[in-house]
Amino acid sequence: MTVFLVFCLTSLASFGQGAQSGQTSPAENTDTSAPASESDPSGNPPANAGDPNTASTPNLAGTPNPAASTAGYVFPSNRQIVRFGYRGVAGIRALAGSAFTASWNTWVDTTPREWHRDASGWGKRSGTSILDHGINQSALVALSIALHEDPIYYRCSCTGFWPRTSHALRMTYRTRNRQGDYRFSFVRVGTPFLGPIITRNTIYPDRFNTGDGVQSGAIYIAGTAAWNLVREFLVKRPK
Repeated sequence: MTVFLVFCLTSLASFGQGAQSGQTSPAENTDTSAPASESDPSGNPPANAGDPNTASTPNLAGTPNPAASTAGYVFPSNRQIVRFGYRGVAGIRALAGSAFTASWNTWVDTTPREWHRDASGWGKRSGTSILDHGINQSALVALSIALHEDPIYYRCSCTGFWPRTSHALRMTYRTRNRQGDYRFSFVRVGTPFLGPIITRNTIYPDRFNTGDGVQSGAIYIAGTAAWNLVREFLVKRPK
């Protein structure tokens, strides 16, 4: 259900993007600046920024020309992908997310109920949340390297609320290949379920099973979609 909701939100964003294009003239959407956000993972602008031969020219919907959106893109090295995965597990966002999940499941939802509403129960929930995320991120990094996929999030070079919202939501199931082209990623969609399925069948009480892991994986995807929106709109864009 949660995965279906993410796809519905993506469709809604695309609809709003189309509606926006019908109200804006081509002259108002013309932007010949090179997409700094589509640069290498460090956030540095490409060397050919400002070159009209490689600049990204938006279409009427405000999104960049697909053929031009790869200008200046450099596929990350294995080391950069591993560093990205490490930050995803031991970074502030990951640890804060695990603390929030543990707190919610301890004092609000109280699941699993076999784990008491005390420091001991909170510790178990926090530990399993960190383990879930660690398994997910490790699988994402390993499979991305093996299949030559780029798991790093890139902000949209487009402008406008709906185009950027659509991009952020689509990045929950898309990735970039070595040429910089976006494509559907089974790795990005599948790995969020791996950690919860393992922990629900091992660490959690016996009444939990694979179905509970699938449900938790869907919630994980919804959380990724929400975090993508934060990265797209609230995190400062690189100069």
